[in-house]
Amino acid sequence: MIILVIILMKLTMTFKTVIRHNLIYIYTSSLLFISTISLSQNTPKYSEKVLNENSIEELALMRNEILAKKGYVFTNSKYSNYFERQKWYKPASSNNTITLDANENTLVDLIKKVETKKKEMRVKALNDLKELKRIINSNDKAQLSKFALTLNKDTYYINSLKSIFDVCNIDDINWTQKEGLNKVSIDNGDAISIYYIKFTNTQVILSEGRIQHSEIFGDYGDGYSSYESEDEYVTWYFFSITEQGLKFQKIDGAG
Repeated sequence: MIILVIILMKLTMTFKTVIRHNLIYIYTSSLLFISTISLSQNTPKYSEKVLNENSIEELALMRNEILAKKGYVFTNSKYSNYFERQKWYKPASSNNTITLDANENTLVDLIKKVETKKKEMRVKALNDLKELKRIINSNDKAQLSKFALTLNKDTYYINSLKSIFDVCNIDDINWTQKEGLNKVSIDNGDAISIYYIKFTNTQVILSEGRIQHSEIFGDYGDGYSSYESEDEYVTWYFFSITEQGLKFQKIDGAG
C-alpha cells in the first residue's frame, strides 16, 4: 500500500515528483511538500519512538519476524515454536538462500539499536534493585534518595520492602513478551501471602500482601480459625525504568 499525505497551501496545476531515500518530494510552482511512501510493499515502517513502546522481547520477535517471512529456519525453540504456528510461515529449504533488501536491513538495524538501549536499561534496573535491597537490609535510609524514595519515618514500608526482597529472587526473574516476573505465594495454614517483583516495559512493580485465608480453611469453614478477612491487604511500590536507573514513582495500597 502506498500512503500519500498532501498538504496544499495554494492550489496549483503544475507538479514535479521526485523519489529520494524512500520519500516523495513533490514540487509545485509555489511550494514543496514531502510525503512518506513505502517502496518495499512488505516491509513495515517504524520510527524509533514507536519501537521504544515495545519490550525487549517484543522487539526481538519483531526483528525475527522479518527473517521468518523470508522462510528463515530457527534453531531457537522459542522462535521456531512460535513461527511454526503462524499460517503465513513457510520454512525455506536453506537459510543460505535468504537475503534482506535495503529497507529490511535498515529496519533490523533500528530495532537492534533500540534493543541494545533497552537491554542496558534492564541491566541497570536489576542492579538498582540489588542496591535497593542492600540499602533496605542495612537500614541505610539516607541512601534511599538515590531512587527519589523517602521513607525516613515509615518503618512499615521499610519492613514491607524487606519482606519482598527476603522472599523474591532478583536473579530468577523471567520474561514473556510483555512482562518479567518473580512471584512467591506462601500459605502458612492461616493466610495466603504473595510477594512479587514485576517488570513491564516502563516500570518495575514490587508488591506484597495478605490476600485470603489458607486453602485448608476451606470456602465455608467450620469457624475453627482466627482468620479475619479485615486483615487482608496489598501494597504496591512503583518505579520508573529510565536510562539513569530506577526512579521511585509512588506507593499504592488496598485493604
